[in-house]
Amino acid sequence: MQTATLNEIVPFVRYFHTVEALSHFYKTPVIPYDHRIFFLRRGSCRIDLGGEEYTVSASDLVFIPSGKPYYLQGGDGELEMVAVNFDFFSDHAEQALPVPPDLQNLFRTEKQLECVTFSDAPELSDYLVLHKQSKLLEIFRHMEEEVAGQRLFFREHNSAFLKWILTHLARTAQCGSDSSGQQLVEEVIALVRECYAQPITNAQIAAKLNYHPNYLNRVMLRYTNCTLHRYLVNYRFEQAMSLLMMTDLSVAEVAARSGFADVSHFSRLFRQKTGQSPGKFRALQTNLIE
Repeated sequence: MQTATLNEIVPFVRYFHTVEALSHFYKTPVIPYDHRIFFLRRGSCRIDLGGEEYTVSASDLVFIPSGKPYYLQGGDGELEMVAVNFDFFSDHAEQALPVPPDLQNLFRTEKQLECVTFSDAPELSDYLVLHKQSKLLEIFRHMEEEVAGQRLFFREHNSAFLKWILTHLARTAQCGSDSSGQQLVEEVIALVRECYAQPITNAQIAAKLNYHPNYLNRVMLRYTNCTLHRYLVNYRFEQAMSLLMMTDLSVAEVAARSGFADVSHFSRLFRQKTGQSPGKFRALQTNLIE
């Protein structure tokens, strides 16, 4: 079992194809040696995932990790489905041809190409069924065009597209598709960008949005993996780095314009994050640019 973080993946798309009939699919459970994604463009069908049956329709996505049994069943007669066989990493890129699954009684664990668990996205260690993922239609269309055209770097393009899809899956699985929560986070982010240079507190941000500070913290943790205070500090820090690189303002002026009232606190924080003082960071950046 390999342990990784999601930012480390470099997906390898082994096989991309469009399915318009289920007649050639296995009628009994099979176990894949690489990972699978099915995305429905039209119609609907039933899919059995480890003994649990789901009905999936247009714009629904199914993720199946390697080593997990599945099989597809009948639909409504009209079907168009994208199927992607892939690895999270390119260690087995020499196996560029499709790797067929095996029946359950024939599956051999030692032949499994990858068995990955993600410390920051444990949802990708198991089946995922996500409904109403229409925003992925365009991404899959681009992948299909790359496969059809076989132009220079088409594999690299599709690796990037698939990484976007996988990170979207992990985000959706962790955060859900609650539009009200997402909208609230967008409002918080907009307010932080507007007010970061001012001495604003969690309570003041919450009051402006008519929410309790503890609730905002929970929402921010869910959608950004940061508390409200940490998100504000990180945003201020990014603005300070930009000012250090792009202006000749003094360190004290940079701190003040970025919302840090105490330049000593700013300098300590900067050293904690970068291992350098603000002045040394600026000097190194200036030398690199010159």
